Amino acid sequence: MGLAHLFMVLALASAVQQTSASAFRGKTPVDEPDLFQDIAILDQLEEALGASHRRATEQRIWSLSKSLSSIFRALPKTDRGTVSAATARYAIHRFFHGRHGWQVKGMTAGGQMWSSSSPVSTLGSGSVRDIFEERLGARGFDQHDLAVLAATLENLIHSEAEGRLEAAYKTLGRRLDRKLDESSVLEIIDTYMAGFIEGVDVSTMSREQALDLVVELAQYLPGFPEIQDFVRTTLRETAGTLITMGFLDVTRVVEAISEGWARVVQPQFKLMRDRLLELEDGKGTGRIALSEFHASTVRKGWWQFSETADYLRHVGALDESNPSRPRVIISNYIHTPMNCISSSKYYSVCSADPCENMMAQLEGNVRAPHASPEVIADVVSNWMSSSTNSSQTLPAALISKLKDVAKQNGGVVPLHGRLFAQWMHFVNPSECSYPHLSNTTSYTDRHEYKRMTGHDHVHADDELIRMYGDGASYEAASETMASGSADGNTGVFASGMGLEESLKETEALLSSTMWDPVEELVDPVHGAAKPDELRQASFTSMCLRVIAMLIGVGSMWAVLKESVLGAFMISAKGTEDVCKGR
Repeated sequence: MGLAHLFMVLALASAVQQTSASAFRGKTPVDEPDLFQDIAILDQLEEALGASHRRATEQRIWSLSKSLSSIFRALPKTDRGTVSAATARYAIHRFFHGRHGWQVKGMTAGGQMWSSSSPVSTLGSGSVRDIFEERLGARGFDQHDLAVLAATLENLIHSEAEGRLEAAYKTLGRRLDRKLDESSVLEIIDTYMAGFIEGVDVSTMSREQALDLVVELAQYLPGFPEIQDFVRTTLRETAGTLITMGFLDVTRVVEAISEGWARVVQPQFKLMRDRLLELEDGKGTGRIALSEFHASTVRKGWWQFSETADYLRHVGALDESNPSRPRVIISNYIHTPMNCISSSKYYSVCSADPCENMMAQLEGNVRAPHASPEVIADVVSNWMSSSTNSSQTLPAALISKLKDVAKQNGGVVPLHGRLFAQWMHFVNPSECSYPHLSNTTSYTDRHEYKRMTGHDHVHADDELIRMYGDGASYEAASETMASGSADGNTGVFASGMGLEESLKETEALLSSTMWDPVEELVDPVHGAAKPDELRQASFTSMCLRVIAMLIGVGSMWAVLKESVLGAFMISAKGTEDVCKGR
């Protein structure tokens, strides 16, 4: 293909992408950003929480709003250009999970619809919640409102951390009005961290008990030395040239630790994921036979994998599409409550969600709440190719399912709905969680599960040893442990391996009962595509097909042109030789 033709095709592709992006953004907001409204909510919060809260919010508001801009742009909007309560809850959940590794309590769906709870329920009752509820009910949340809510939650979390730090001071016999040297500050922060990780109130402990707790954690908790190293690095970076530190100085260190230490414990979550993948049942299935999962406790010493089938089913980590052979869904298991550190009344620290990277890139490219199957397939294929350093093409079975989702939604695929999340799981099952239907699972920790059912969430060690310690049949033991429950799926594509290698498993899984055609949009009211968006999707798909055709024709012409020119040159050369008597 000549350069002129190539540039023409590339220009057309760029134009289609830009047209598609702008059209899919939905209706242009009727309301422009209202500076007076933005100031008004800050005034109201200052009256309720004080001037210090306003100062802290204003310091964060610009960076928070900028961080929220990409996801906000792609979310379904009301006619005013704002997002609904359900969408605001969804956005805040994803924002904090991506930013800090936090699952903010009350923001996760927890097996329910996103509309089942208000995005400001975490604020409790009182004037602060009323301020946000009034604004949300009157007009929805714009990007500034979401940033103010995020800043308010961060401020409340920092206030909680300050209270815990004050308790550590008092337990260790330190006065709040005295400056301390580095060794004393580290002793206080280590005590603070030990109390946070263990979920205990250090104010109820003696000095000796608190210091013993730190020693115990250093001995038996994997990764605690790395946490201590992170604490010391953060202290030096925050303190700068300070030789001694007052309570406010130490508070700033603790705030920096609380915002960043989730990154330090991610290697422990990665180790768990790696162990689970070592047990994976088939290439790229993202699933483990329940028998293998339980047997690893005895045969590999991985005692954390001892949850009962009933509990795994309860939290949505059990795939029961094949009643003859139960399997654990790796991605769902990793993100269940028992694998999070939950000591704050506002949030839990959980494993990072690798699927969020793919979702963020898709939103950044589409810049809209809907997209055509062709656009999505192109973005996802490119993302997988870049992440695996090899060319990847989605199997026909996955493309077909994506088109089925579009047909079910009027010709486009809603990015913020259950069916697209389900499709993403089958694209990358070990990293993207399977989205069960609402109200069929419950995001319940072990304590609440025990209160609800009267049963423990794990098998006793002696029970596991009896079942797996003598080389008993995995399958026979699994049937006993599952108490008649079962699951199981065939293979599916996972990140890092060729798509064609697991094509048969993918097709089998997609044809199983695990593919549920029921759609559940984050915002059922505003999440459906408008008629003009559907028309634009059809136009975009047509243009993409034309571009593909032009590229194909151009390539054929380039080959043909070279062949004809080559033949002509050979003929000319032969004629020349004849004329010269050669």
